Amino acid sequence: MRELTSRRRVLEIVGGTGAVALAGCTGGTDDNGNGEDGGNGEDGSDDSGGNGGQTTITLGTSSDGSSSWTIGQAMQAEVQRNTDIRLAAERTDGYASNIGLAAEDGVDVIMVFNNMYRDAIESQFNYEGEDYEVEDLGWQGMSTLSGEYLLVTSEDSDVEYYRDLEGRDVATFPTGTGIKPQFDSFMNRALDLDPEEDMNRLDLPYTDHSSALSQERVDACGFFTHNNGEIWSGTWQELSAQNDIRPVQIHPDSLEEAKETMGNQLREQEFPVVDQEGFNGVEAPCVFLVGFTVIDQDVSAEAWYEVSEAIVENIEEIREAADLLWDVSAEENFTAGIYEDYPVHPGVANFLKDKGWWDDNWTVGGE
Repeated sequence: MRELTSRRRVLEIVGGTGAVALAGCTGGTDDNGNGEDGGNGEDGSDDSGGNGGQTTITLGTSSDGSSSWTIGQAMQAEVQRNTDIRLAAERTDGYASNIGLAAEDGVDVIMVFNNMYRDAIESQFNYEGEDYEVEDLGWQGMSTLSGEYLLVTSEDSDVEYYRDLEGRDVATFPTGTGIKPQFDSFMNRALDLDPEEDMNRLDLPYTDHSSALSQERVDACGFFTHNNGEIWSGTWQELSAQNDIRPVQIHPDSLEEAKETMGNQLREQEFPVVDQEGFNGVEAPCVFLVGFTVIDQDVSAEAWYEVSEAIVENIEEIREAADLLWDVSAEENFTAGIYEDYPVHPGVANFLKDKGWWDDNWTVGGE
């Protein structure tokens, strides 16, 4: 694993936490990284900065202020409080770039959407033509959160279905966010809609979506929640407070084909925490993504077992600082992102076996 000092970019150590800030961050709530290489060592890097040989594991999160950055900081604090391991949460340019960061050995662990990990390995969709191997990226680990992504429109709009948005002004998801290529892929593959060609796409920051909808500058805009629709960020609380909104639906003639195309990445979701007539009791089709961790094969099983154990046993304290983190003391949340087709990191595998959460359809990295 790597030392915290890069030979390719100067990193800023933030406060006393040991977090590392990467230059060139872009905005976006979930999530878009570039990173650096450094030292090495099979079982964790012995930090040379006066920590007496303490094991350091670097964690690439996302941009400053994003949900993943906040989760990483909270995890870092509890791991360091309860183990001898220094988990160093690094800011990155986001999920979309974290794949390259892992392949370049820039950090030991990344946060990323699980489907991005799969697509990179399979060289498909947004990673077509790329040549990533499992060994380049790492082995699967714990899930961190879910995101449910859709478009919404005004309650009194004549827009009902995605197909109604052809030729309309639409603020989809902003350029630079990890969800933009994922949502564009959904519209292209499942709905045969190209947001750049078939709509008048406005590239607005999330903070402008509410005013654009209320001022009728757009007919629909991007919207998302976390953790099965239960958590709305301040931006979306503002949007729903200033506008009567409802979800854009997939036309019934296209719904089954869209489900077949997207698989478990498309789900019909109810939104339990909302005071909006247009949402109450309504199931809306969402692009459903799971954020999870991918761990370099050089991270020792013993070290990452300790990290996993510390996070699960101190989940309440972590969620007080980062409520967007799933309650990973629940089996279904911890394991939500794992694919049968790719290996699980042995530290995670050993932890899951000890908890009785292991699925025999999964494989252990290195075995």
